[in-house]
Amino acid sequence: MFADDVTEDVVVGEIAHIVGLRPGAARWRPDMSDEERNAHGNLVALCETHHTIIDDKSNDRRYSEVVVRRMKAEHERPQSPERQRVMSTLVEETLTSSMLIVEAVPSVLYSARCLEATAPAVIRLLRRHGLRTDDLLPFYFHDGQLWSFWDLGDPAGPFGAVVDVATAKAIAADTAWSDPDLHRRYVALLNKSVTLHLERRGLRRDNRHNRHYFAARTPGEERTVSYQSLRGRNQPLTVVREERRRTGERKGVWWHQAVRLRFERIGPMSWYVTLRPEFHLTADGVEPLPERRVTGRVTRRKSTMYNDPYLSRVQFWRWFLTQGDPRLVIRAGQPIIVGATPVEVSVRWPGVPDDDAQYVAPDFEETLLTLAERADAVGNLSDWEELIA
Repeated sequence: MFADDVTEDVVVGEIAHIVGLRPGAARWRPDMSDEERNAHGNLVALCETHHTIIDDKSNDRRYSEVVVRRMKAEHERPQSPERQRVMSTLVEETLTSSMLIVEAVPSVLYSARCLEATAPAVIRLLRRHGLRTDDLLPFYFHDGQLWSFWDLGDPAGPFGAVVDVATAKAIAADTAWSDPDLHRRYVALLNKSVTLHLERRGLRRDNRHNRHYFAARTPGEERTVSYQSLRGRNQPLTVVREERRRTGERKGVWWHQAVRLRFERIGPMSWYVTLRPEFHLTADGVEPLPERRVTGRVTRRKSTMYNDPYLSRVQFWRWFLTQGDPRLVIRAGQPIIVGATPVEVSVRWPGVPDDDAQYVAPDFEETLLTLAERADAVGNLSDWEELIA
């Protein structure tokens, strides 16, 4: 699944001229001959990106001849014995990603002609019929057609009043995945399902940035959620917080813990949920902060969220998604089951000997209740085993 199919060596570096080859080129000067310009001492190996950067005339002052020659000399300087020892030592480590394995996805995608002209009209009609169910009703509306994981050919189903059941079509999941348009609709329904699940859990969606965030229950109220930390302890996290100065003065900026979730198909039968911790800013805990006031606040905050702080947020969100269960079960006409354990991969690469600190994602306890929920969601689907990632 993660194998590299490239079997031949590929050159990705480029040869750059320190003193430009022709008049008008970066760092060009007339007192050098063409032979001198093409000599080894005037050449430096760079990647494509940095070759473009140093040859941009607007960067002449920053990447002068002196600076580029110093870069070349530093790169070619013999390494110290200690650095050579470290670089030649291969260390085996386990890398933890922010991807969760999807254990089961719907086996059929349904479509039917819709009796309503717009998606809002579909929602209004569903509400008018007073449908109340523990199952979620995600749907995708496009060009008069309604798409769902629910059986649209069932007149007694939740969409029986909004579609022409006689026009219903059932498309096998693997067939839908092989067609770009159907694949896009299938993924949209998966993402819509998790959105509806999170909305029931009290989160709101920021459509502009495709993320979900905690909102204050009332304007001006901070909010805290308890969760199981990396060390297995119950600890609080303030998910809605007002920014204040050291003097206690209010800044008129509220920080909200947020997350971006998306279903991704990595292999022919391999699905994952990518989990990306984010921040959402508001003026009072509810109303979004104007973009002009956001500036670089979020970027600076996210730039400090690496290693332990980042993994702590991943731990919080995977706990929140499943409430400490080993998996998330979403009932959306057909079961969607997402495991709570992040994907890990073992690597062997140059590293620092004896620096063996490892992150271990704590397992969430499997119980008879969690096993029963999984079995109940899967039911008697004969092809379920084929849809396990």
